[in-house]
This record gives sequence, structure tokens and C-alpha cells, in this order.
Amino acid sequence: MNDVFELANWVSSSELAQISKIALEWEPIEFRPNYGRFPNELIARQRWHTWNDHDELGNILKSRMNQVLGEDLKVVEVDYVELYLPWDIHSEAHREEKGSATWYTFIIPMEDYDSRTIIFDQTAQEYNDFYKYKQTHDRCNNPINLEFWQDNLSHCWDEDREYLSLKFVSSPWSAGNTLFFKRELFHSSDNFHDKKIGPKHFLQILTDIK
Repeated sequence: MNDVFELANWVSSSELAQISKIALEWEPIEFRPNYGRFPNELIARQRWHTWNDHDELGNILKSRMNQVLGEDLKVVEVDYVELYLPWDIHSEAHREEKGSATWYTFIIPMEDYDSRTIIFDQTAQEYNDFYKYKQTHDRCNNPINLEFWQDNLSHCWDEDREYLSLKFVSSPWSAGNTLFFKRELFHSSDNFHDKKIGPKHFLQILTDIK
């Protein structure tokens, strides 16, 4: 299985409507960090959910998740996100889960957006924050092209470019199309806010393999 792949029309429009209706009943939490490029601004409104194979969301997604990612799949995090400003570079490698190994993150857009997820070659195992990677790694021999960085990643710290090489750029987000990638891969939103796009609504699920 590839480290990164996309599946078109993985979720139907009627199922997306069901998922949105279900998720909007979950308690929202605002993410306003006091650090980064947008300190104290509203980055996201997130709705966390404890996975249940047999609830409404499980009934929609479980069987197709197993078909794509295997029967030994374990869901460790479910997050319905309204993203107002872009995430910067991070991984989802580290969660407080024991007895299983990290597997894939997947993202299901609820609507169409002229925005892409950008995935890098670099990985993490014990942390999610990119500044920790920079503390223990040298600069990259083939860093991301400066023009690409300025066009797509201007919300990230300029220095980070020197440590990153490009692995994959997703297709423009389309409702029901789904992006899968290994959790340890560093990745980022593009600078969709510069195009006056958003908030972006999507379901993000993190998985382990038993």
C-alpha cells in the first residue's frame, strides 16, 4: 500500500450530509493557540468524537475503512473540523495509544475547495511538532522550490523550507474524495486563506494497526 493515496467519491453526497448532521451535534472546541504565525486567532473549531463501530458514523464508514486499510484497523481519533486558517507543518505520529502501531490519517472534505494538502518526505515517530525535527536533523539536500513555497506555504516559517522535500500534493479538495497518508509524514495545509477560501469543513480520522 502506498504511503499516500486518494480515492475519488469514497463517500456519497447523501452520506456526507449524514456525517455533517451527526458531527454538528458534537461539542465544539475552539483552537486559538498563543504561538505560531497566527497567535490568539481562531484557527479551527473542532468537534472530537469517541469512535464506536456501531453508532451512526461507524455504520457509514467502518466496512469501507476495513476494505481500504485492513481488518486490523483501530480508530484512535475522530475530529470534525471547521478550519479558518491553515495548519502549519506537523505530523500525527504521536498519540497516547498503547499496544498498536501508527497507521493512516484520512481526510474527507465535506465540500469542494480550491485547496490542497501538501505532504513532505520527512517523518516523525515520537512527536508531532516540526520544530523538534529541526533540532535533531540537518537541512535537506533538495529542499522545496522557493517559488512553490511562496505560492503555497507562505503561512509557514521561511526556515522550515530548508528542511523539507516534497512528497505529494493532493488534488484540489472535492466533497467525498478522500486523502489517505501515513500518520508519521509531516504535512501542511496550503495557504487557502490568501485565496479567501474557508472555513474548510472536513472529517479527519487517525488510525492504528493492531
